[in-house]
Amino acid sequence: MSKFDIAVFKAKVREYFDLKQKNIPYERSKWGVNDVLAKKCKAILDAIAEQIEILIKEETLLDEFEVKVSEGVGCYPNSPWIAVLCRGDKPSCGVYPVLGFYVENWYIGCVDSWQNPQKGFSKKYHFDRRKRFSQDELKVFDSSSIKYPAHVALMPRIFSWRDSISKRTLIKALKNAINIYLDYKEYKKICEKSSDKKDQESQSLKSRIYQICELVLPYFTIIILAGLICLFFMLDGCRCQHSVFIENKLMIEK
Repeated sequence: MSKFDIAVFKAKVREYFDLKQKNIPYERSKWGVNDVLAKKCKAILDAIAEQIEILIKEETLLDEFEVKVSEGVGCYPNSPWIAVLCRGDKPSCGVYPVLGFYVENWYIGCVDSWQNPQKGFSKKYHFDRRKRFSQDELKVFDSSSIKYPAHVALMPRIFSWRDSISKRTLIKALKNAINIYLDYKEYKKICEKSSDKKDQESQSLKSRIYQICELVLPYFTIIILAGLICLFFMLDGCRCQHSVFIENKLMIEK
């Protein structure tokens, strides 16, 4: 396996921004997935993804994972990404560390899929965390043009296209994103256990209710039948008394 090369990484990031900034504004008609621009951009991101994969393995940041580059449908996205996926997560449904690329900047962070929001992620890692950061830090994030910001865990590391990133900085940003991912997985397990416990308690309660009903139902049935029989005889007695009354009345009239 090749070794991580920060010079190659930085060169490819710079190459991406050169390509993007030479093609402003973004025109979908020029970025078909089979067109030259899309293929060139994808090749650059593939090279960046390869370096990220090597670095994660060298630093043992994750055990089993795959690095996936956005491909686009019909046309190549204006804001492509590189996702670090593991344990069955997918870009369309899951939580994962990501490198997101724009025209003026890029970032490393942890996100959940906006198409299928993951339970509790945005609240725990975005909204609840906003109070931890200063207004200046939040202003930088809010003005960064990151898509679907509520699905990004605070605080991602945001880089300008002009920044010269070091290997140490890159590792630190990746570790932060990966740690949030791992923390969410533990949080999700706890939530699922709690949910399972509630389901079990609910099922147990239902089972007890059914058992009680099975025991009590025969007695209720007997009581109801006895009541109906008594009511029948009462009504029949009233009917007989009424008939006798009518008959007596008719005899008197005669």
